[in-house]
Amino acid sequence: MRIIVMKRLSILILSVLALGFSAAPVFGGATVTVNAATSGFVCDGQMSFPEAVFVSRFGTLPRSLTAGEKAQIVGATLAPSPNQPACDGGVAWDVFDGIGSAFADDILFSVNAAPSAPIILGVNDDINGLLPNGSKFVIDGTGSAASTACIELERGSGSQIRNFEIRNCTGSGIWGQGSLGAIFEGLVIHNNAEFGISLGYSLGIQKNVRNVRIGGDQPQHRNLIYSNGETGISISASSSADTSAQNISILNNYIGTSDGTSDEGNTGSGILLQEAHEVTIGDPTCATKNIISGNNNDGITITGTAAKNNSILCNNIGVGLSGTNALGNVFSGVAILGGANNNLIGTAGKGNVIGSNNFGVFIADANSNNNAVKGNYIGVALNATTDVGNSADGVLVGTSTTQNKVGGSGANEANTIAFNKNGIRVEGGTKHRLQRNRVFNNDQLGIDIGQPGVTANDVGDGDTGANDLQNFPVITYVLATSSTVNIKGTLNSIASRTYTLEFFGNTTVDGTGYGEGRNFLGEANVTTNASGNATFDVTFNVPVATTGQYVSATATDPNDNTSEFSSSRNICSNTLISPTGLIADAAGGSGAFTVIRSTGCSAASPVSNNAWITVNSFNGSTAAFTVAPNHGPQRAGSISVHYNNGQILTFVNFNITQAEGSAAGAAPFDFDGDGKTDPSIVRPGANSEWWYVQSSDGTDRAAIFGSSGDKIVPADFTGDGKTDIAYWQPSTGYWYIIRSENNSYYGFPFGANGDVPVPADYDGDGTAEPAVFRPSTGIWYILGQSGDVTSVPFGAAGDRPVIADYDGDGKADIAVFRPSNGSWWLRRSTNGSVFATVFGLATDRPVPGKYTSDNKADIAFWRPSNGTWYVLRSEDNSYYEVPFGTSGDIPVPGDYDGDGRTDMSVFRPSTAIWYLQRSSAGVGVVNFGAAGDIPVPAAFVP
Repeated sequence: MRIIVMKRLSILILSVLALGFSAAPVFGGATVTVNAATSGFVCDGQMSFPEAVFVSRFGTLPRSLTAGEKAQIVGATLAPSPNQPACDGGVAWDVFDGIGSAFADDILFSVNAAPSAPIILGVNDDINGLLPNGSKFVIDGTGSAASTACIELERGSGSQIRNFEIRNCTGSGIWGQGSLGAIFEGLVIHNNAEFGISLGYSLGIQKNVRNVRIGGDQPQHRNLIYSNGETGISISASSSADTSAQNISILNNYIGTSDGTSDEGNTGSGILLQEAHEVTIGDPTCATKNIISGNNNDGITITGTAAKNNSILCNNIGVGLSGTNALGNVFSGVAILGGANNNLIGTAGKGNVIGSNNFGVFIADANSNNNAVKGNYIGVALNATTDVGNSADGVLVGTSTTQNKVGGSGANEANTIAFNKNGIRVEGGTKHRLQRNRVFNNDQLGIDIGQPGVTANDVGDGDTGANDLQNFPVITYVLATSSTVNIKGTLNSIASRTYTLEFFGNTTVDGTGYGEGRNFLGEANVTTNASGNATFDVTFNVPVATTGQYVSATATDPNDNTSEFSSSRNICSNTLISPTGLIADAAGGSGAFTVIRSTGCSAASPVSNNAWITVNSFNGSTAAFTVAPNHGPQRAGSISVHYNNGQILTFVNFNITQAEGSAAGAAPFDFDGDGKTDPSIVRPGANSEWWYVQSSDGTDRAAIFGSSGDKIVPADFTGDGKTDIAYWQPSTGYWYIIRSENNSYYGFPFGANGDVPVPADYDGDGTAEPAVFRPSTGIWYILGQSGDVTSVPFGAAGDRPVIADYDGDGKADIAVFRPSNGSWWLRRSTNGSVFATVFGLATDRPVPGKYTSDNKADIAFWRPSNGTWYVLRSEDNSYYEVPFGTSGDIPVPGDYDGDGRTDMSVFRPSTAIWYLQRSSAGVGVVNFGAAGDIPVPAAFVP
């Protein structure tokens, strides 16, 4: 039976006005209650559903009403019929006024029944299927003719349909054209062969659907629309006629699920807007939300060139009620197709959660332009941490589109896009502005423009393609403090244009090394020069927690073409030092430099690369160092500041160039590096003790190193301007050296038993080389700093080595004293020539040194028998003698006053007194040592 109602039975004017709808004025009518379980016209004293529809439409039944039927009508005027009796034998009644075609009547239900589909409602007919027990009236379309809707609205109808379960219809659950002011709420529409609700353009009255509400802002308004054969809700409109605003609102519904958690998707999309405009999907107040999930096509499809100015707000699309449980739509969460334009997917503070779909937002086809995606959570829940990623791209913008916007500059307009394949993929088209979005933890790129994968910059940015393949910036430096971040870099693009650069902080880096953009840090404009180049140096006031570990950037040209993200720059990638280096004078001294490093990075570690440079302290930001005096040619060294750049350990150098020092050379036996020889002794024993007096401050120092039988070989082996404690072990040929810079020691073999150790600076580099003289063969062996060995035959058995710088070139010369005839043999390092002279006796003690002022070592000896020093002047080979000391003394020549000249000095073992004949400071007496001690300055006196 076709049930036809030709007028509006009631209207909820307050509800309509609250939603901004308008409605034609109607007269208040009667309320008709269905109390018969039967579905036909039966004379049984009860009101069936068909009878209620008929009396509301025509004001009577095909016959007079029985008293029982009259009792189900409230608010109308009835009178006894002239045709008596009624069909049941009782009083017959006719309607006189208050119900019928001129009135807005309501039909209510006190029992369920099984009416036949379709039920065709006339204009403005309202039905409410809520039963007294709280259940809903069931309209079941089983057995209906093919493609029959269960409820059909007359064209232009403003019917209000509430609280029905509509199922198993062979067509749509509800179908109407040109509907004006209709309301659908509290409905359960499922398992219908076609659409759940299908509303379209009426060709007959040439009107689009308008002022319609599907759902509402109260829990009882919610519609459950699921498991239908096509789309859950379909709104279609004319692309050319009746173009005024449609003002349709779809809110607080479950579409594709019956309970917000179960996957009971409609076979088509959840919602389809075809050429429709000014439709709001979602609650603009965000007090409620649609759950549009589990559907077998898109969650929402908007298509057609007239489909514009639609808004999608505050929905869960592809996730369930909690917003964290996956309930994906098979294709896209939202698809904008077929030239749909100027549509809004989310806005500030009113975004959607779009997750667990294939694509999150899919914009494609020619003229699908000027759409905006703002304030959404795409692939991630509202907490911005829970993964509800879309399996393909978070947002895809296809070819032949233009001027679509993802994100914005306003507060809360940025989208949060995470856990997708790509965050944003711009496959084609131009002028797509991607602005301030939070993009992170996507499987591939944060932004992918053009062909899949990173699109490299090109010089001058002359290439074309998606978003004109806009070049991205290159970040070269980042310094993050607790409250600021400074970013430097370059942009190469089209010449003489102004570009907007956006900067982002990230906690992790994309697998490609190219960035994403978890936290927006700030933006800056740069203008390229005539060559297309621009530099930037920007600082933003953001905490280091916002900056994170990596910084990336995008560039947007004046036409809104946004680039991919730049390569990420770890905030620990750069370590600056200030100043970057030092030119030190020959005298040496102390200094400091600042290490500039981002907050939160692992500590840097300054390490000297040269023994003559000592790092004294480092407090995390300031490194203090000392440069030793230079007694040789100009030299270069460095302190390497080692740090982790986030990938590997690397370093930056603080470079030091030190001026050439005096040819006089360093003072021998100078343990504290002040340029003066220090009185010092070795007390032999199982654990030999070294003692010395620091001439710099008069304090004593001691060390235990070596044992009796070892030969002391003190010299500056590390080049730091200080003598190192050292000994040579004849039995093994091993050298053992304590580094003066850090008191660590090292050892190595060089020489053999029977050799004479003769360390000295043979190459003039300010560092002593280990060396031995082998009397048995008359050969000298010198171990170079690089491990090379030089052998020089010079001398004979019985000769005594007397090394010194005889030619004043800053290099030690190989030389011997031959006791057999008192002759001296020198091999000059300047040219390899040999000089020989006779000076002294076999019992004399050779003490060569720089006694005069020509910076050359003089041949000299001390005669124990008379305590006299004899010096052969290097400048003219004349000699002079100076009595200083007595028999039993030990000659200890050295530069005790630091004037560059050797001082005639002796150590008296009997009293442990040092007598110093200082060339500039006069005679000095020092009590230091004890009987049996070995004076260190006599180490190389034969």
